[in-house]
Amino acid sequence: MLQTSPHWLLSLLLGGFLTLATTPPRAEAGTPSPLQVRRLKNIKVSPPLATYKPLRVLSFNVAHGSNNIMGVVPIFTSASTIKKRLDAIAQFFRTVKADVVGLQEADGPSWWSGRFHHVNYLARAARYPFAGLGIHVQSSSKRYGTALLSRWPLKKSISYRFKPLSSFKKGFVLGQVQWPGKPHVWVDIVSLHLDPQQKTVQTHQLNELVKVLKKRKNPVIVMGDFNTTWYTKKSPLKIFAKAMNLKAYQPANKQLYTHRFPRAKRIDWIFISQGLRFVTYSVIPKEFTDHYPVMADIALGKQLRTSQPTSQPASRPSSLPKP
Repeated sequence: MLQTSPHWLLSLLLGGFLTLATTPPRAEAGTPSPLQVRRLKNIKVSPPLATYKPLRVLSFNVAHGSNNIMGVVPIFTSASTIKKRLDAIAQFFRTVKADVVGLQEADGPSWWSGRFHHVNYLARAARYPFAGLGIHVQSSSKRYGTALLSRWPLKKSISYRFKPLSSFKKGFVLGQVQWPGKPHVWVDIVSLHLDPQQKTVQTHQLNELVKVLKKRKNPVIVMGDFNTTWYTKKSPLKIFAKAMNLKAYQPANKQLYTHRFPRAKRIDWIFISQGLRFVTYSVIPKEFTDHYPVMADIALGKQLRTSQPTSQPASRPSSLPKP
């Protein structure tokens, strides 16, 4: 059932008179810009670990605080309802205890989604001391993009808006994280969102990402809503993985679908450098939005580790209903 504010119509009319001057300027598309990572107050920062452990990462499209089923957008949802949904997501984050969370369709203060900062709200509720939001879409009513939440400081962080090759404005954020228990190992972690329709545009966007990553020359974890599958011969995912020498977990496994409507398909992914390895990988059937969260425990491979990590058996992916 749709829930609306009693002042929704008045807000809609007034929103049309707002101008872009009320929002801060964005960096030029196609150029990396520094990502402002906020250190949230009153949240305890985890001390650096002296003992090596795998890094747990999670990727999730939070759909602007809306369930996004059948195209329902947050403009038809009250701020209090959006906060209740984000509270449930934050509780889930606290339960799974990911070290770094990548978000897509994550909002800053926006007229259409309750006028509050969704990313900072989630970070506080889930007890993440570090949060950074890259604004890829900015208008009189909307400010949103991709984001990172982290237990550990995010260094040399950037936000990037893809060149405008379609009507959908997309981008990614990137933060460098020190590996827990390995002070000399740093990894770039990316949260991205690609064009939802055109494979040629998705390929161009991934090529932009490749240029940024190759200049940094770090091991990488790239996660997010890629809006495309692995199965076609000219899949943008295959081109991207080959260009960066990355690997995904069982990429041809159609049972690991992450998007439910209008049909089940696997469009949310985690890619890692060859010097890393998957310890666990799971698609978690939580129906917060039209996407399922994707989570992985990632360990250092022989090329990167300087001492033998704790051995942990690989786990089976979470079971999902058949598409």
